[in-house]
Amino acid sequence: MALAAAHTRAGIADALATITPALLTPGRSRPPEAMLRAALYRQAFNPARADTDPGPAATAVLAWAWHHCLPLTALAGPQVTRRALDALTLRLDGTRAAAATITRKRAVFRGCLGYAAELGLLEANPLDRITWKLPRSSFAVDPRSAATSAEVQAILAESPRSARN
Repeated sequence: MALAAAHTRAGIADALATITPALLTPGRSRPPEAMLRAALYRQAFNPARADTDPGPAATAVLAWAWHHCLPLTALAGPQVTRRALDALTLRLDGTRAAAATITRKRAVFRGCLGYAAELGLLEANPLDRITWKLPRSSFAVDPRSAATSAEVQAILAESPRSARN
């Protein structure tokens, strides 16, 4: 990761900070998602800041995450892997992420799992055994941006005139 371009490193950190909360065991005093994700993104997955003091709040959040991490071998279970895949489809506000974002984050996840398998930490890449499709985009039109029937009629009335010119 250290040899990757800055924008690529930021994308990798974002993907890992999105997936990691789904791989933590539930527990009392779980930090708010935004706080957890920020600490993971800014400190845990940022090699440039590895030797810096994250501050007391982030230190507490990262310590909580460290104690609530699932073992790597838990990813061999399809339910755990699916939970991570589902997490990367959502934005912080709970809405669906863009298809390109989901694809990019899934590629990072696949790369991490492949590297773990290469090192012998996992038997194989768990994503190879899961049939998971990119969720379809939910696209809703804001009624305020749609043309009224009168506006549509006016546009259609003008169409033959502009075609003749």
